[in-house]
Amino acid sequence: MLLDVLAMEKWKARPLRVLAYGEGPDRSWAEAFLAEHEVTAFILKGHTNNMEAALKGVQGLVMPSRFEGTPIALVDALLCHRMAIITPVGGMPEFVQDGINGFVATDATKEAINDCLERAWQRRREWKQLGLKAGESVRRLLPEHPHMQYIETLSKVLTGNRSAP
Repeated sequence: MLLDVLAMEKWKARPLRVLAYGEGPDRSWAEAFLAEHEVTAFILKGHTNNMEAALKGVQGLVMPSRFEGTPIALVDALLCHRMAIITPVGGMPEFVQDGINGFVATDATKEAINDCLERAWQRRREWKQLGLKAGESVRRLLPEHPHMQYIETLSKVLTGNRSAP
C-alpha cells in the first residue's frame, strides 16, 4: 500500500525519503515495482543489526500494516523519540495518538494511508516535537526495565510460582 502511495506523482515530486530495513521474499518484487513506477523515495536498505543507529538517521517511522500485534519496531522508534505514521490495527493505536505523537490512518487502505501521510507532510516542521512527545508517552506505557519484568515472569513460571510479578 505504501509503495502505491509513493508512486503517486505528488509524492514523487516531494523531497521525502522512506528507508526500508529488512530482508524477505518480497524484495525482488519491491525492486521491480520501484523501477517500473520510477519511485525514488523508497530506499531498500536491507537487514540491520542496529535499529537504534538506523533510527538516528530518520525523522519517523511509517508502518502501514493490514494486521499487526504491537511491533517492536514501533516501540523502538518511539523510544528513540521518533514520531510514527501507522494504520489503526493491533496494538499500535495504544502507542500513537493522532496528531500528538504521530499520525494514525483511518483505515489500512491506500487512500487512508495517502490521507494520513498528507496530514503528516503538512506538519513536517513539527516532526521533531512529535517525536519528543512519542518518547515521553511510550515511557509512560512501558515498565522502566521491561526485560527485567520478563525475566521475573519467566523465573516464576519456571519455578512453579505462576502468580504475576
